[in-house]
Amino acid sequence: MVIFENRRLFNDLLIQEVALDFPSYNALNILDFGCGDGYLLKSFKKRYPSSDCLCVEKDLKHVINLSNVCNVLDYESFKREHERFINYFHIISLVDVVYMIPKQELFILFERFYQMLRSEGVIYIYLGIYAESKGVFLFKEILDSIKKENKLTEFLSLQELLSIFLQKNFNVYIKRLNLSSIFGLRVDKFIVDNLKDYIDYIYNDKLLIKLTKS
Repeated sequence: MVIFENRRLFNDLLIQEVALDFPSYNALNILDFGCGDGYLLKSFKKRYPSSDCLCVEKDLKHVINLSNVCNVLDYESFKREHERFINYFHIISLVDVVYMIPKQELFILFERFYQMLRSEGVIYIYLGIYAESKGVFLFKEILDSIKKENKLTEFLSLQELLSIFLQKNFNVYIKRLNLSSIFGLRVDKFIVDNLKDYIDYIYNDKLLIKLTKS
């Protein structure tokens, strides 16, 4: 079984997860990093119409119709202007984009995300094209295209990604979202070092990584 489902279905489930994490909030400051067609932000605005939303996208041709929904920044502008968002966002979402970022850039990016996140904030990360019980990427043609476009020599493994998050002082949680049940796992260094023993518990058709400030 492969995780390459309808992204919009996951986005709808993510909105439900946010409602559980922020039950008393009527408005939230939201950054969607790599927002694509903006479906997630549009869904956020329907649920939280007074929210301040920011879309960051490498190629702005994907977001030409989003300016009436949220603020829009290209990636290079975001890197230059990140300091104006210190302690600002309740939510930072990254849906199917983490593996497109080179490792060294990922280190810097998550340092900045830590600074931008409010004390009660949550980072939601979706990794959509991992194989279910193996922890490896599939869809070679798609991935080769992603590598070429983003000048990557290799993709980071889940183990490497989790290690980066821990090094940046995040609390790390892995959740499987189902209609019938919710499974959660707090990740620490021991689990990362012995990840192969936990793979069957982690992988599912809706895999969500949640980061909070420690």
